[in-house]
Amino acid sequence: SSTTLEVENVATYLAGVHRLMVTKVPDLQAATGRRSLSGPSVVGPSIFAVFAGTFQSILARREKELRERADRMQSALGQLRAAGNTVADMKAGLSDQNAQLSQAQLALGAMLLDISSVTTQVEKQKATVVVLKNRVAEKVQENLSIRDEVDREEASAAGAWADAVAIITALPRRDVDKLKRNKNPPAAT
Repeated sequence: SSTTLEVENVATYLAGVHRLMVTKVPDLQAATGRRSLSGPSVVGPSIFAVFAGTFQSILARREKELRERADRMQSALGQLRAAGNTVADMKAGLSDQNAQLSQAQLALGAMLLDISSVTTQVEKQKATVVVLKNRVAEKVQENLSIRDEVDREEASAAGAWADAVAIITALPRRDVDKLKRNKNPPAAT
């Protein structure tokens, strides 16, 4: 089987060389100034060897280019596979992070509801505190008014007391003794 392939390759190679020679010999003869005197071009061994060598070098160069291109393609495919794996890993990581983000959003939503509830309670308590503060302020004003009234009555009573003390101290001793002996106070005059 490898011999068959080699024979087939050599036959294909020689057919290609012959075809190239038949089409290029007239151009070569025209370029070199050598012409065949009778009929179609005759390919001799030296011309065949030149064409075979040229064809072989062209074939080797083309084969090298194709190998290099195939190697670059293999390398690019390897890089694409690696990039594909990286993208797949990134997608998996993103999926995990999306799941975590969803859980965090749910937790945040619950926290916001709690904050809203607490804020509502605080606002109610604040309103209650404002009402109580206003009541306390009213009571303070009321107490200040009472204190002012008490201060005025105390000042008035102090004046009346001083007058009463002055009157009592001005009474003669015998009138005071007489009053002490009465069991009932005398009628007001």
